[in-house]
Amino acid sequence: MRVLKAFASWLWAEGFTPENVLTRLAVPKAPRTVVAVLQPAEIERLLGSIDPASPTGSRDLALVVLFLDTGLRLSELTSLTLEELHIEDGWLKVMGKGQKERIVPFGLRAGRLLARYVAFGRPPRRTLGYFSPWTSSR
Repeated sequence: MRVLKAFASWLWAEGFTPENVLTRLAVPKAPRTVVAVLQPAEIERLLGSIDPASPTGSRDLALVVLFLDTGLRLSELTSLTLEELHIEDGWLKVMGKGQKERIVPFGLRAGRLLARYVAFGRPPRRTLGYFSPWTSSR
């Protein structure tokens, strides 16, 4: 619809039509889909399925709680570095869509899990797998 309106405006501006016939045509709004929210029982089942005693479980629990607490995008989380993570202050700095930098606060539980993972569960950088959420530099 937008393309047709732009084309009609161009036709009128270039003198091919005596008037812009589509100026009063309203562009229909795209329907917004509502994201289904996890219920408390689903969150508990998800968190209960992670073993926090293992290094990977410690990482997974920290990541899931951080996701739930902040609403970060996956790309924001996977590009996160240790310099951007301010555990003691309860915030992190991410580069979001459109290369916009933003500060994202997180709660006490996420902070404790992140601190625990960084201090005890984080393996050497070369063994983190396909992504490294907390590398020491970019």
